[in-house]
Amino acid sequence: MGISGTCITYNVVVETSRWCLFAFILISNTLTISTMLRTKQGIGQKGKWYIVSLSLADILLSPAIGIDAVMNRFGVYCPEISEEAVWRKRVIYIGLGILYVQSLGSALLTLVSIAIDRFVAISKPIFYKNHVSPFRIRLIKKLDSGSISHKSFERTKRYLKMSGVTLATMLALWAPYIAVNFYVEYYGQKGLPWWLAEYGIQLAYSLMFCNSWVNPFFYCWLNKDYRAAFMAVLGIGKSKVHSEGSMTEQC
Repeated sequence: MGISGTCITYNVVVETSRWCLFAFILISNTLTISTMLRTKQGIGQKGKWYIVSLSLADILLSPAIGIDAVMNRFGVYCPEISEEAVWRKRVIYIGLGILYVQSLGSALLTLVSIAIDRFVAISKPIFYKNHVSPFRIRLIKKLDSGSISHKSFERTKRYLKMSGVTLATMLALWAPYIAVNFYVEYYGQKGLPWWLAEYGIQLAYSLMFCNSWVNPFFYCWLNKDYRAAFMAVLGIGKSKVHSEGSMTEQC
């Protein structure tokens, strides 16, 4: 699917990358959802359902990419002469566009909701329900305040690290698509260099789609509880998931 109406017939490299993205997105997000649902301890319920929601939004992109590759194989993106064929393709494009938009839009809305929730939790903890429960008030009275302050700082630091890496990756993967889109809008279809029309547009799309399958790697890299949960589901590690000081209890 080209940007701004540009008709592009995929070559072998682009079509192969589409099917690879289809598999990566489907497998990584299915694994994430399965892990979150099977893990009962150590990972906070709020963080768990945020991740499940984000993975469900990302996994919706997988069938859209698969349909896109199949349509290319059947020559749907080639120009048509008859008015009837043009209208038929227009309906197909609208349906495919809805699949893309609902997936990418849902993922972005989930990230925004997580950011708002974390901002409220960090900036105004007294109004945050999890921080003012009777049990937590009694616990704070009994525990050493210095230890609580240190653990709170460590949780905040882990959260900022994970959020920063996730946001930086999202911006890096979306930047080429945005830049190419502006270029096409400004210069028009006739002003496109051959390399941009042949490879650049599809590369920008592929990089943007990569944002839908890289998140599980960040979960494993930046948090030991997620890493232990994934390894337990895959059967390659211990099933124990650490509950103390888990950043996911806070996100």
